Amino acid sequence: MAFNISRYYGQERMEFDVEVITPMFLGGADQKTAELRSASLKGLLRFWWRAASRIEDAVALREKENHIFGSAETNKSCVSIHTEDEHVKYEQTRKFPSHPYSVKGHSLNILDYLAYGLKQKNEFVRDRIEPESRFKITLIFNDKKSNNKDEIIRAFSLLVHYGGLGSRNRNGYGGVYIDNLEKEKISSQQQLAPFPAITKETRCFEFSEHNTWHDALAELGFAYKDARLSLENRHRFSKRSYISAPLMDSKENKAPLERHAKPYFLHVGKEGGGYKGQILYMPYKYLAGRKDFSEKKLIEYLDACNSLNKELELKSRGDRS
Repeated sequence: MAFNISRYYGQERMEFDVEVITPMFLGGADQKTAELRSASLKGLLRFWWRAASRIEDAVALREKENHIFGSAETNKSCVSIHTEDEHVKYEQTRKFPSHPYSVKGHSLNILDYLAYGLKQKNEFVRDRIEPESRFKITLIFNDKKSNNKDEIIRAFSLLVHYGGLGSRNRNGYGGVYIDNLEKEKISSQQQLAPFPAITKETRCFEFSEHNTWHDALAELGFAYKDARLSLENRHRFSKRSYISAPLMDSKENKAPLERHAKPYFLHVGKEGGGYKGQILYMPYKYLAGRKDFSEKKLIEYLDACNSLNKELELKSRGDRS
């Protein structure tokens, strides 16, 4: 539940009771120990604010973002964030519930597939915050005269309902639930931006309701994996490399880019008495601002994504955006 708790000295505070839905790999300074960090939350809040900003001019966007969230030059911010981990359970070694699939005769777990890079030799190298943990997030608006509060709350709602906290949040980890926090709509007529943003290309695919978080996340994992593999033969990599990079095969990156985050956000939320998954598609202008940008590559990127979207629509309950 969210509620205002005080107004004083030009500040307004909003406190949120947060429940962890899927394992959260939110690291401390050593990137191994699990820890609630306000700085990480603020960085993600920036990301979702940009996604919803609808500001097309890059300079104006940067100025507005720095005004709201602060910058290295001014260190001023319209919002401060505090966390309080009252009922948080930390875990290091416990394996995920099994949801197997087979590759070259080997049985693998789809939940490990989604946590790729967080395990070595079948052991987790990162601690995590377990589902059903609870903590508080307090947003402190430092200037009541500012009209930025609504934008910040909208970004926070997008983070809660479409994203997550910590590593692999695009793969469905770090999902949280806040009672009575209204879910923001994602419809827009904006053109593609140079960064992930809500535009007319954005889609959201909803899946079935399940009794457990891991059943809901496994359904998303299988749907995304199968849709991605449907793009081309396993030994070809041209279309799949547009979805994300690196694209590893035999310990070699087959993608032309060293790193490229996928435009898909897997998310598990609570609904009714169960757990329900969704996949948000939020593309951007591929290679924008780089010397190797071309309209041809942008079209090929969008074609690959649209082919994957058709598969997701077949596997889900359809596009509900």
